[in-house]
Amino acid sequence: MNRIVLSFTKEEIRELAKQLYLGSYITVATPDYENEDLSMQIMNKVCKAGYYETPEAGIFGRPITDSEPPYYINNELEEECKPLLEKFKIMIAGREILEEIENHQLIKRFGKPFSAHLLLDPIVGEEVSTFLMRLEEDFRNNGFANYRYVNPSEEK
Repeated sequence: MNRIVLSFTKEEIRELAKQLYLGSYITVATPDYENEDLSMQIMNKVCKAGYYETPEAGIFGRPITDSEPPYYINNELEEECKPLLEKFKIMIAGREILEEIENHQLIKRFGKPFSAHLLLDPIVGEEVSTFLMRLEEDFRNNGFANYRYVNPSEEK
């Protein structure tokens, strides 16, 4: 297997470590992700290189016990990533809620949830597309301010 040799400044290796940490957070949270072992090997290589090549940075650690990964990102770098992870969680939750709102509104308006078949009808498709774009724009501009939860069993 051919190897590729890369070189990084201290700032670049720090940023690469953050990107790998954030990426691994997402992939580990994905149940069907099939390359977790390879991902962890790559993370370990970056952390090992960072540990030996930039020890003064203090952002990479080496295990004290055998139960820890061979090399890892220290808590300081994890703390830097937490605000981004929180924003990511909120964005994902907001996207899921928006999809629920869209489906609820489509059922109220057209009698059925979103499906590609709605878009195939030239008249209904354009109306649905316009409706969804307006809903997404309103959501982007105002967040949840214009929406309230209504239990579907209580709605008439």
